[in-house]
Amino acid sequence: GEGRGFDAEEKKSMVLAGKGGKKNKRAVNEHKFEATIKGYTVGTPTLFTIHVREYFSTTSFLDFSIRRRYSDFINFRKRLVTQFGHSRVPPLPGKFQGFEAKDKFLQKRSHGLEIFLRRVVNTDIFQEHELFAFLAKDKASQPLTLGSQHHAFTTG
Repeated sequence: GEGRGFDAEEKKSMVLAGKGGKKNKRAVNEHKFEATIKGYTVGTPTLFTIHVREYFSTTSFLDFSIRRRYSDFINFRKRLVTQFGHSRVPPLPGKFQGFEAKDKFLQKRSHGLEIFLRRVVNTDIFQEHELFAFLAKDKASQPLTLGSQHHAFTTG
């Protein structure tokens, strides 16, 4: 199951969101994230592979991949709801429907999780320690790629 990439407009809006138009004094060192679901590994449990880009400034970033189970997303969302209230936190995709083909269901869940992540990383108030803990808690054990871009926006 391959996730789709972001188009240029989405990337632009994510980078703009990443710049934090309004200064958020509570943001952790202006850390910003992009996160894309790249696929999943079927098993017990099923693991979703997330490509993370962690910005340290508008031009320097770290790329790495992490794996999370659906229950990790549930617990992450619960922590956000506790902190920010139910109405401000986007929903997660629903539970497995027994009559649905598992692969089709996992593709839909993967897409729904990506929408959830995109909405969370593009909301300034969520750019704090809970998001950092969810996306970066085991990055030290992952291959890391340091990158920099001269222009914040690239098309293609």
